[in-house]
Amino acid sequence: MPSPQSGPDTIDRFLKAVDGYESTVTRLGQLGHHARHPHPGSDP
Repeated sequence: MPSPQSGPDTIDRFLKAVDGYESTVTRLGQLGHHARHPHPGSDP
């Protein structure tokens, strides 16, 4: 998040980054959560 003292160019870059993130997440769709392998730190 840019500080309130940031100039217009910083705020514009921040807003473009937010838009890019949102479109990437939307494009990915719902992600599955099926574990394929046990976590190496988990107990057997």
